[in-house]
Amino acid sequence: MVHAQKVLRQKPTWSHFEAHIDHALRYGYDQTLRGMYSRGVDDQPATDTDKIWWVQAELLAALTDALQHENELEYAEAFGGIAVVLAHSSDAASRQSGAFSRAASCGAPDEAPLRSSSLFCYCAPSREVAISKVVLSLV
Repeated sequence: MVHAQKVLRQKPTWSHFEAHIDHALRYGYDQTLRGMYSRGVDDQPATDTDKIWWVQAELLAALTDALQHENELEYAEAFGGIAVVLAHSSDAASRQSGAFSRAASCGAPDEAPLRSSSLFCYCAPSREVAISKVVLSLV
């Protein structure tokens, strides 16, 4: 959203962007085992508690933008949680072929792994650099 506004030479509406992230973290984020659930309706808890890789990637990208704008502890913790989910979404034998496309709500992979070398191939190169910077700032 903020990227589109920048391309259109509009001032980014960070409050609107952060409201979306806050809503996602409030209703769709697994506070216990970490990670983003795949779907829900309105202002209610998630209805589908599977954790699909691209949902994790979208939240990771959004949190990267948010953390570059303002370093919020809640966003940093969620960013770290997504990293944990992604790390546990594949076992040692399948890490070479990529992350699993879906993990059950308990975090265990329940489908064959993706055939990409990395989850981050989903992101543009500039986003990879931004994600790397955020990760380094959290260490």
